[in-house]
Amino acid sequence: GIPGYAINDAAYREQTGGALPQVNTRGYLANTAGNAIGGTAGFSWIDDWGSSGASYSNRNDYYGIPPDGSAGAPRVNIVQNVSRATSKSEWIKPGDLFEKATLRFAWNDYTHYELEDQAVNATFTNKGYDSRFELEQLPWGALNGKLGFQTQNNDFNVVAAPGTLPTGAPA
Repeated sequence: GIPGYAINDAAYREQTGGALPQVNTRGYLANTAGNAIGGTAGFSWIDDWGSSGASYSNRNDYYGIPPDGSAGAPRVNIVQNVSRATSKSEWIKPGDLFEKATLRFAWNDYTHYELEDQAVNATFTNKGYDSRFELEQLPWGALNGKLGFQTQNNDFNVVAAPGTLPTGAPA
């Protein structure tokens, strides 16, 4: 390691042939602070017929991206929010043909903003859900198996100022 230094002056000069573009920060790297807060809550019920439960979680983050070292480089920060809800129910022996039936559902909502000098430069969102229903059959002689149905829907979106996304990124 490089004790106490964010960049080793001698290694940088050897690799690039030039001096550091800014003063070495000895023990400090600008714009790397962050904070986060979040939580999760859930419940479940278990009985002779089966079980059912649900949960919800949310997390909010704010953190900095270290500058590239050039003079006047913009200050870049990320503001992120992630929410998720899930549920699962399972029924034991739901009739004469099946061992159990299971239903699962999940919903997600993700948003992150890239700030440049505290102005929104890009917004990324991903919202969606997925669900699954399964019937597990009772053994029929040598046969056993499951029958199921699954759905998924996601909507990913990026809104950014012109020229701010990397080359080749979807417009």
